[in-house]
Amino acid sequence: MKKLSAFLILALFALGCARPTDYLYVHPAPTPVPSQRPLPHSTPSQIPTPTPLVTPAPKPEPGAPLGALQGHVTSSVDNSALANVTVTIHIGDANGPILATVNTDASGNYAIAILSPGRYAIDFETPSKIPSQGLPTAIYANQTSTLDARLRPKSGDLRGRVTDSSDGRAIADVVVTIHPAGDPSTIITTVRTDSAGNYSVPTLAPGSYTVDFTATNYLPVTGRSVTITAGNMSTLDARLTSTIGGIKGRVSNAVDGRDIQGVTISVHAGNANAPVLQVVNTDANGQYSIPNLPPGTYYLDFTKSGYVPIMAQAVSLPPAQWVTLNKTMTNVILDGQFRVVLMWTDYAPGAVKDVDSYIAIPDLPASQPIGFHFKNYGEDVKLDHDDTDWIGPETITIYNLKSGTYRYYVNNYNVRNDYQALGKSRVIVQLYKGPNLYKTYTVPPGTGVTYEIFQIIDGRVKDIEKYNDNLPVY
Repeated sequence: MKKLSAFLILALFALGCARPTDYLYVHPAPTPVPSQRPLPHSTPSQIPTPTPLVTPAPKPEPGAPLGALQGHVTSSVDNSALANVTVTIHIGDANGPILATVNTDASGNYAIAILSPGRYAIDFETPSKIPSQGLPTAIYANQTSTLDARLRPKSGDLRGRVTDSSDGRAIADVVVTIHPAGDPSTIITTVRTDSAGNYSVPTLAPGSYTVDFTATNYLPVTGRSVTITAGNMSTLDARLTSTIGGIKGRVSNAVDGRDIQGVTISVHAGNANAPVLQVVNTDANGQYSIPNLPPGTYYLDFTKSGYVPIMAQAVSLPPAQWVTLNKTMTNVILDGQFRVVLMWTDYAPGAVKDVDSYIAIPDLPASQPIGFHFKNYGEDVKLDHDDTDWIGPETITIYNLKSGTYRYYVNNYNVRNDYQALGKSRVIVQLYKGPNLYKTYTVPPGTGVTYEIFQIIDGRVKDIEKYNDNLPVY
């Protein structure tokens, strides 16, 4: 029995080479319990096993040289303190046995006291961050070592698809720019959509972001918010509105109102003298269409052999819209002759459906102007064409000019109780003098149902341009 007891003492001493008392003190050991008498005929399997490392160690002997470890754990994104980070201490290196585990406090701090001098490896782990493992450190007698850590968030991904708001088709090559939320001047990354309109932004740190979508010929979409969470895929789609529009219209004969086929329309961008951007022609119905125009100001020239050309007609094109520009053309008239062409809006709320032309002539009383009631005075003056249902044209020609005064004016025929309607009807009057377009007039917003535009006095044109409801009408 004495030999067996000596053997057990040596075995326990050998196992004690890695006992916790060499590294860590957690709290005093419990008061020893008196030994029980051994059972008769004990076998080796009944011998108690050594205490595991996780069991609190006995208090070191007074005067033993000890050290301590402390540190601070923060986020790599904004240096904010990280609470409840698990700090694990390994003896020796990262593969060594675990000596102790503690958690950081609300300020991101941790501390481990009463460590035996030597080398250790430290792990820092928390569910939302990428762990930092096996950081080496050394403990020295009677000193406190410091080991701080900065943990990088576990990343999330962002994906989405960009389409046209009008028809849902994919838009390729859209620039997708990622900003931190509240900081649009800082760019985290930029990607582009593929041919299917898809984009993907991998490995974004968890947090809030704003996203901008920009593409040629589309209105930008900016400041879209998205939240990225660790280990998850977030989706942010976008629909862009095209800035591409166009100009369309109809060209008709000012004298008889018929459509004119084969009119050439030349388009200039920016100013009337700029190079020709596009050329189109009217079809059999007098219609034309100029597509694929970005926003801006354009100038259109209308030309056809045998007709007076109409040059530099300005059109302001807003983003993603089509603007209608109808025109009338007149065949060439002789020197000394005058032709007046009236046009006005297509249907519009508050506008006039039927705008009438009048011209008072020297050979007739002022109370009998040429108009839809008296359409001609022999071969000298004629109402060539009368239109009663939006747009026009309505045309009067002076074939044989007499001395004296001619007074030309327009009248709101069908809503005469609305004194604002004429000024809302986008009335345009073109005055031709001989083979040339002399001047184009418009009726401005104002109060009245009759607007005098000009007078021709002994062959000279005098602009009047004012509302005058005292003029005779039918």
